[in-house]
Amino acid sequence: MASTEFADATEVLHSCGCCLQGAPHIPDSRIRGNMKMYWTMLQECFNIPVIEASEYGICQNCAGRLRDANEFKLQVRRSQAELRLQLLQAKDEELEVELPAADRTSDDMSS
Repeated sequence: MASTEFADATEVLHSCGCCLQGAPHIPDSRIRGNMKMYWTMLQECFNIPVIEASEYGICQNCAGRLRDANEFKLQVRRSQAELRLQLLQAKDEELEVELPAADRTSDDMSS
């Protein structure tokens, strides 16, 4: 029984670190450099603490889904930043319109 457990553990360690469904499809020579990038994306997108080990990688399906999720997160950040900027500009324009009227009232009162 122990040999079966060891075989399963070895299989898991050489699987995709995101889905555990078979071997990673990124060639071994590219795994080490890319894995740091993918694990960073996982942490930044989903706040998931990952186990960084050179034994496992990421399959093409999970890598694509993770890139899509990361791009979506960046898109939402850009959109939210643009919305904030537009709201601030709209509020500034409202203040510019209101301030001259207030200044005129105070000038009228002082003369």
